[in-house]
Amino acid sequence: MITVMVIEKGRKGQAAMEYLLIVGLAFVILTPMLYMFYDYTSTLRRDVNLAKVYKIGGTMVNTAEQMYYLGEPSKTTIRFNMPDGVVDVTVRGTMKDILVFHFGDQANYEEIVIPGNVPMISLLTTSDFTPGIKVISVEATANEVLFRRAT
Repeated sequence: MITVMVIEKGRKGQAAMEYLLIVGLAFVILTPMLYMFYDYTSTLRRDVNLAKVYKIGGTMVNTAEQMYYLGEPSKTTIRFNMPDGVVDVTVRGTMKDILVFHFGDQANYEEIVIPGNVPMISLLTTSDFTPGIKVISVEATANEVLFRRAT
């Protein structure tokens, strides 16, 4: 009778050890897969936000060109969903005809350059670049096109 009890305890210990080995192996396999999934989704999210920035920039430049060629009293608004990651928008170039989005974070960002054919001025503030729905006014003046928050 005693030998039977020892064999049953040994089998229970073996089953518990096999269970722990299977769980450990699953953990070792799942950990790198979860990291790869996280890395892929963060890269995908960044690419989608970058595509949105290019689309918003193209819309802003095209609208600025339309307002400039229509003349001084022309004014319209653009409504779009600002993606996460836009730090600032500036206008550069000798003729102030290049719209530049600063994309990333304050310490490390890349510049998204959208060239235009008309002089532009950005009166947008940092609160205009927070993620969410934004309404921007595009107004033609005598010499350039103004971007500002719509009121």
